[in-house]
Amino acid sequence: MYDVSELPDRLAAHIREYYVQGLQTIIQLQCESLVENFGVSPLICRIVGPIWLRFVASTRVFEREWASEAILLADARSLKEKAKKLKLKKESSTLPAPEKIEMSRVWTDSLKRRLPLRITLAMVFLACYVIREPVLATDISTWAGQGSLPYLTAFLSMQ
Repeated sequence: MYDVSELPDRLAAHIREYYVQGLQTIIQLQCESLVENFGVSPLICRIVGPIWLRFVASTRVFEREWASEAILLADARSLKEKAKKLKLKKESSTLPAPEKIEMSRVWTDSLKRRLPLRITLAMVFLACYVIREPVLATDISTWAGQGSLPYLTAFLSMQ
C-alpha cells in the first residue's frame, strides 16, 4: 500500500523520468541519423551522452525539491493572472482562493520550460562541434525541417 503523501512525489518522478528519457531517445535517434545519412563520425554517439548529462544536471530537474517548486511557481502565476483579470474588470472584491491545479500538467509544463525539445538539436550540434565535424547549426536546422533528422514528428507528438 502506498503512503498518500508519497503519491505526488512518485508521480512527479515518473513524469520527469519519462520526459527526460524521451528527449534522450530523440537525441540518440538524431545522432544515428547523422551517422547513417550525413557521414558524421560514430564518435558523436559517445560524445553526446556526457554533454547531455551535464546539461540536465544544470537544470536541476532531478533535485528533490523540483516538484514542489513547480507547484509553487504555478500557484504564483495563477494568482498573478487572477489579479490582472480582477484589475481589468475593476471589481472591488478580494482575490478568490487559488483553484486546484492539475499537478501532472504543472510538472510537464515545468519540464518543457527547463528542457525544451529544441535543446535536442543544440545537443547534437554541440557534439558535432566537439568532435570537429563540418556540420553547421544551419545544416542541422535545415535537416530537421526537411525531416532528415527526427525532430518535427517528435515535436508534434510531445506537444
